[in-house]
This record gives sequence, C-alpha cells and structure tokens, in this order.
Amino acid sequence: ALTTLFLTENSFTGTLPTELGRLTTLSGIWVYDNNFIGTLPTELGQLTILSALYLEKNSFTGSIPTEIGQLVELTELYINLNQLNGTLPTELGLMTDLVWLSLESNALTGSLPTQLRNLSALEVLFLSENSFTGTLPTELGQLTSITEIWLRNNSFNGTVPTELGEFSRLRSLYLQENSFTGPLPTEIGQLIQLYDLSINLNQLNGTLPTELGRLELLWSMSLANNSFTGTVPTQLGDLSALITLDLSDNTFTGTLPTEMGQLTNLTDFYFSKNNLNGTLPTELG
Repeated sequence: ALTTLFLTENSFTGTLPTELGRLTTLSGIWVYDNNFIGTLPTELGQLTILSALYLEKNSFTGSIPTEIGQLVELTELYINLNQLNGTLPTELGLMTDLVWLSLESNALTGSLPTQLRNLSALEVLFLSENSFTGTLPTELGQLTSITEIWLRNNSFNGTVPTELGEFSRLRSLYLQENSFTGPLPTEIGQLIQLYDLSINLNQLNGTLPTELGRLELLWSMSLANNSFTGTVPTQLGDLSALITLDLSDNTFTGTLPTEMGQLTNLTDFYFSKNNLNGTLPTELG
C-alpha cells in the first residue's frame, strides 16, 4: 500500500483530487513547488495516520478546511507560499503532535485562535506575511516547547504579552512590521536562549527594560522604527555575543553608555534619528 507521495518540484497543475482521501495508508504527502490550484480538499481529513503534509509553493486558494483537525498524528504542516484566505480553524488545536506549522505568505485573516495553546509539542510557528489582526492571545505562553516564532508583516496590535517570557527555549522572535503598542515587557529578559530579536516597525513606546541585558546569547536585536524613550540601558553592554544592534528611528535621549564598548563582536550599530546627545564613547572604538 502507498505510504508516501512525492511529487515535488514539477509543473503539475489543476486541483488536488478528492480521491486522495482514499489513500488512508499515507503517512506523508510532498507536493510542494508545483502549480496546483483550487481549494484544499476536505477529504485530506481522512488521512488519519498522516505525519507530514507539504503543500507549499503552489496556488491553493480558499480557507484551510476544518477537517484538517482530524490529522491528529501530523507533526509537520507546510502550506506557506500559497493564496489561502479566511481565518485559522480552531480545529488546529486538535493536532497536538504538531511540531512544525508554517502558514507564511498567504492572505489569512482574523485573530489567532486560543486553541493553539493545545499544541504542546509545537517548536516552530511561522505565520509571517499574512493579514492577521487582533492581539496575541496570552494562551500562547503555554507553548513551552517553542523555539521559533515568526509573525512579521501582519496587522497584530495591542501589547506584547508578558506570557512570552514563558518561552524558555525560544531562539528567534520576529514581531516586526505589525502595530504592537505599549512597552516591551520586562519578562523578555527570561528568554535566555534567544539569539535573534526583531520588533522593529511597530508602535512600541516606553523605556527599554534593563532585563534585556540578560540575553547573553543574543547576536541580533532590531528595535528600530518605534517610539521608545529614555536612555539606552547600560545593561546592553552585557550582550557580549551581539553582532547587530539597531536602535534607529526612536526617541532615545541622553548619551550612549560607555558600557557599549564591551560589545567587542558588534559590527553593525545603528542609532540614527534619535535625540541622543554628548560625545560618542571612546570605548566603541
């Protein structure tokens, strides 16, 4: 019986046949990088032992069918780079074995369902370049296995939830190009495995939390194009792994702390379009 279906990187066209639902012995479907069109057949929900579903880089349209929640053994779901729309089905929360969820570069809308909190095995959440709105549900803090969160280029608003501090394994956090407001929560200092933090191009304000200095593995931090105020915390000098730091287009005041000279790995430092004064610390040289 057929267990895997590999049709990747061809020029197949047309819709996925509903008869796929009869291949109940399938454990993996790879049809990415073709020219498939039409909606995702609801019959995919009949493939209950499926563990991998790769549909990216096609031209699928319509919404994600609720029947996808029947794929309770699925660990990898890639539907990025299509033309899907509509809201995320709450039934995604039934896929508790899911490790990778990539829905980037579609036209998905609405807020994130709180049922995503049930994805206790989830390590990678890629939702960038859609049209999601609303606030980030605080329930996301229950995803304690998460290592990558990419939500850039959407229309999320509200404050950055303090519950993000629960992501003790998080390595990259991309929240740029949204409409987040309010201060950066101090709990962000609990993300001690973080190496890439991008929150530029939002509407964040307030002072930078000194707790940022705890992120000792961080190599890139972009906070540009917000409305941050106050002085640059001396604790940023503790980020010894930092290579890129972008603080431009904010409203920082005061002088740059001499502790910035401790960033011996720093190669790119942007701080234009602020209200900084004084002289540059000689330690930066």
